[in-house]
Amino acid sequence: SRHRERLAVLTGDAELRLHPAPELYAALRGCAALLGVELNIEGAVSVGDDWLRLLQRGNKAGAEPGAVGNAVIDLDLAGFVDWLDGRAPLPPVAAMTSPSPSQPLPA
Repeated sequence: SRHRERLAVLTGDAELRLHPAPELYAALRGCAALLGVELNIEGAVSVGDDWLRLLQRGNKAGAEPGAVGNAVIDLDLAGFVDWLDGRAPLPPVAAMTSPSPSQPLPA
């Protein structure tokens, strides 16, 4: 739901704050729409100092016929942190990779 479009951010002082993120969720919903499914981010990880990698897991809810919906979505990590800190706009999605149903993501 759009009422839940917030991120829990743990600061360097070990304080938890909620960050409103409707523009992030709008961008991610756009990625999911390209896949023919609803947004379902199941995980996130930083890849080195370069990328924030989000893991979209396909689901049958609202899926178009034949849609798989699994994807890896990358955002610039430094730009994302700057956005969280209010120093910059949200960086655009840098890449989205979706495996075919018969081809798993490379290890």
